[in-house]
Amino acid sequence: MAHVLYPSLFFNLRLWWNGRHAILRGWWAYARGGSSPLNRIHLNRHNPLAARDFFITSKCLFTMILLIGVIHISVAKRWKFIVWLILSCFWIVLIFVKSAQTYAEQDIRPLLAEWLPLDSLSRWMPHIEFYYDGGLVTWTKPYDFIEFFIRKGGHITEYAILCFLVVMTLLSKPIKTGASLAIGGIFSILYAASDEWHQSFVLGRTGHAIDVMVDTIGVVLAVLVIAVVKLFLRKRKAH
Repeated sequence: MAHVLYPSLFFNLRLWWNGRHAILRGWWAYARGGSSPLNRIHLNRHNPLAARDFFITSKCLFTMILLIGVIHISVAKRWKFIVWLILSCFWIVLIFVKSAQTYAEQDIRPLLAEWLPLDSLSRWMPHIEFYYDGGLVTWTKPYDFIEFFIRKGGHITEYAILCFLVVMTLLSKPIKTGASLAIGGIFSILYAASDEWHQSFVLGRTGHAIDVMVDTIGVVLAVLVIAVVKLFLRKRKAH
């Protein structure tokens, strides 16, 4: 299985990198002909680039999850460090490239407007509003409101994954669990800070210190999950 998944991972990375110019025709043919949400993504006329990137990124993530699932089964112990390192570097590059995109390229509000009619949203949207880094997040702008939580959820998820990959890379070497968790967590938070600084140079994007705090939530969650799993396995092995 590994001989299928490894090339697939790098193919997806190349596909994502060149996604603006060369999209796999077979997948798009299925999207055009089907009635699934993929059809809506492909036919989105307001922001086809955001829809396309959403589809490709999801496919990359799905492939990477499959690859992680077979690492401990099909990869010899001496190769695990290299595999985890490659996955970590891939994820770091993916975060960097996505951060280099302008806001217009990542705007998912047109997709939300196509999938969720405004009348339906007005009926069930909770009347909540608050300030985030000086800007008002309000239910009166439902698509902006939903996009805000999707983006912040994305922040948490991508840095939880980054921390997980870095920690697993360190654990594949003779490094203690505590040290691996500390190094992986600190590295992920520092990378989050550098990524926000990077975004400050991108058209339509801004770097927010508070977003680093949101990223840190993902890092802390990853550290806690790994620590709990390691503790559970240690106790189980002791019995």
